[in-house]
Amino acid sequence: MRRIIITTTAGLVLAAGALTGCGTTSATSTGQPSGAQPLAAVPTTDTGAAKAAAAEAAADAKAKVEAEAKAAAAAAAAATAKAAAEAKAKADAVAKAQAVAAAQVKAAAVAKAKAAAAAKAKAASDARMKAVAAAKAKAATAAAEAAAAATLAEASSETSSEVSYENCDAVRAAGAAPIRRGDPGYAPKLDRDDDGIGCEN
Repeated sequence: MRRIIITTTAGLVLAAGALTGCGTTSATSTGQPSGAQPLAAVPTTDTGAAKAAAAEAAADAKAKVEAEAKAAAAAAAAATAKAAAEAKAKADAVAKAQAVAAAQVKAAAVAKAKAAAAAKAKAASDARMKAVAAAKAKAATAAAEAAAAATLAEASSETSSEVSYENCDAVRAAGAAPIRRGDPGYAPKLDRDDDGIGCEN
């Protein structure tokens, strides 16, 4: 089936109809002169198809706008996520640097405390060693002095036993007056007041 419109030479629509079969169908207006050439058939615009095409175009445009909006939203979300990740990475780096610095400060403090404790322990050990050495030296000195005193006392005793004075006159005659305790020839009988010095007068 083919839909055609028959027009006059002036462009006015005269009739429309549905024809079957193939070939060319023509008609003339009532007032057309005899012998006039038949008018050409002009196809009509399908209004439903045009509306459908317009609707499809509108749908395509809407879909395109929605897709662009969706892409823009996705890009914005990606940018936001990237910025958040960068901010988090920066914050983590700062926190890590602060933790490292704090650990270094703590390690330095611990090392300083250990060094101070070691120095204190060494000083205490040195002091103990010095005290022990001093005590040993003092004991050795005392022992040496005691040995010397004992030797002197023994020598004095031996000498005293070898020298004997009858009285102070003998002491004076020997030139040993006054005679002191520990001197050769000293005897209690020569020291009547027992003050350690005999034949004082």
